[in-house]
This record gives sequence, structure tokens and C-alpha cells, in this order.
Amino acid sequence: MKKCLMLMNCFSMEYRRHLLQSNIFAQEYELEFVTTYTKKPDENFIKQVKNSDLIITQNVKNIDEYTPGFIRKLMKKGAVLIVTEFWRFNGYWPYTSPTHRKSNSFWYPIDEFGLDLDFNSYKNTHVSPLTITDCFTESLIKLEEIDKNSDISIFDFFIENHKKIRFFSDDWHPTPFLFSYVTNEIFKIIGIDFKSSPMRLNGVNSNRYRIIIDSVKEELGLQYEDERVLFFGQDISVSAYYDFARDHQSDILAQNLDMKEVKALFLHSTSM
Repeated sequence: MKKCLMLMNCFSMEYRRHLLQSNIFAQEYELEFVTTYTKKPDENFIKQVKNSDLIITQNVKNIDEYTPGFIRKLMKKGAVLIVTEFWRFNGYWPYTSPTHRKSNSFWYPIDEFGLDLDFNSYKNTHVSPLTITDCFTESLIKLEEIDKNSDISIFDFFIENHKKIRFFSDDWHPTPFLFSYVTNEIFKIIGIDFKSSPMRLNGVNSNRYRIIIDSVKEELGLQYEDERVLFFGQDISVSAYYDFARDHQSDILAQNLDMKEVKALFLHSTSM
């Protein structure tokens, strides 16, 4: 069996789900993972690279041993390296919560317009068309710049389909539609005749789901509706998700709760 090494952050979970839809891939490749973030490689990393037949990387730039240039020097003859990117896009959220990303366990800010709003008021908050288009244009420029570093381009696919398909669950995480597209391009590169289908948002994305308000949807011509999300194993509406975030965001941040504690708080709140 061939070895496929995935060198990336939490994106690897989504690629794994979509790659393994193909029985051919599952039978031909044994998957191994190296989680990057800011962690230096362990002593086994060099051996993993040298033994791999296929390496899919997220184009890590801040750790020398994870860069494509370093990896290429170690790869065995005939091995394939596919460089993808850490695609991110903030074009649907003109205002960013001041508490956004200040906590490792809280990724779903809803306080851009104050904490006293109910769900419908939040969704109907007015943002000027100029603010919306400026944010979208700036984010589009950044997305195109990021995309140029990848062996697999997603930019044209995004432009053609972004009004009818939601491609980012928040500014740092693509949805399964984008992961499925990239996975299918990977299949083409390695000669597997198979097309994956976008899977439902899993915990990675649902814990990081940002609501797109109506004025943004209207100005940008977005045609999709909010979907239900799987949140800590519970199938809930976006309004229920919003209510939990609104009611508990301050406490979660103040107490710096970890993800297990946030999950316990959520499950307790839904059982009452």
C-alpha cells in the first residue's frame, strides 16, 4: 500500500473525509498526518517524508522543515507533492467582533452589533453598501493572492459559484464544497477517476460558523440560506446557535473555558 502524508492544520480532517469517499484511494493509500500550526516536527518527520508516495501540504511558510522547498529535497524518486493553501476569506463580515479569535475555544463571534439583539434583529442589521463592497473587494484581492501559491487554484471556481454556494463557514475555514472541489482536483493529479461529494459541515466548521447578515446577502446577491449546523453533536438551527453565543460569549471569554468546558456548557443549556 502506498503512503499519503498530509501536512497541514485542521483542514486535513476535511480532506480525509472527502478523499476516503473513493474506495480506490482508500485501497491504494495509507493516510498519515502531521499537524503543523506552530509546532516543530518530531524526529519521525524526516522518515515519514522519505517514505511517502504522495504528500499533500498546506504550504506552511513559517517553519522551514514544513516548506515545500525543504520537503522536495527529501522525497523519494517518483513521489508526488501537491501544494495547496490555507485559503481564507473575510468578505462576508464587514465588521469583525472585537473579541474574535481572542480565545482558543470560542470561534463564533456574534457581538459586532451589541449583545442585546435577538436573532432577527441581528440578521436585519443595516450595513452600508459601500462598506459591504469594500470589504468583499479587499478580501477577494487577498484570496487571489493566496491562491497563486497553490498547485490547485480555487479562485475561478469561487468567482463562478460564490453567489449560490457558501464556500467559507468563517473567515478562516472553507466549507465542504471547497474541500470537495480541491479533493477532486487531487484525484485528477494522481489518476483516480472519482468525484467526491460535499459532506455536511462537521465539528471543525460548525464550531466556527459565522452568520452572514441579510444586508450583506442582498448587496452581494448571495442566493443561499443559513443551514442547520452540527454543534457539539447536536443538530441545531442557526438561531439556536446564535442564542447560545449571545448568552454565553462573555463568560466563555472571561473564564477562558476550554472546548470541553464549552461543550458541557452548551449541552447543559440545551437540556434546560
